[in-house]
Amino acid sequence: MRIKSDFVTNSSSTSYILSFKENEIHDFKEFMKYFTSAIYPQDINNIDDVIHEFGIDNEEVIEDCRHEIDDGKILIQVEVSDELGFGLMECTKFEKFIVTSSNQ
Repeated sequence: MRIKSDFVTNSSSTSYILSFKENEIHDFKEFMKYFTSAIYPQDINNIDDVIHEFGIDNEEVIEDCRHEIDDGKILIQVEVSDELGFGLMECTKFEKFIVTSSNQ
């Protein structure tokens, strides 16, 4: 599932929450090593991180994240700092792991 909300035309960053099975995350971590200047990951430990750390107040997004956590998936919040990073996230095989994205 992919949800994009709160679009701001002068924004220079977008945050994504991605969900991986344990055996899927290795490839993404390897991918991030090449783009450390544009992609900044942060682990999500529980649903409170989604709500409080990242300020998500959309109930549908919270439920989607809760469902992924309950399924035993690993959630990562990734801040992408520029248009190159947006393209990297949205136009690679990793776009299928996006639970939500929101321009800041």
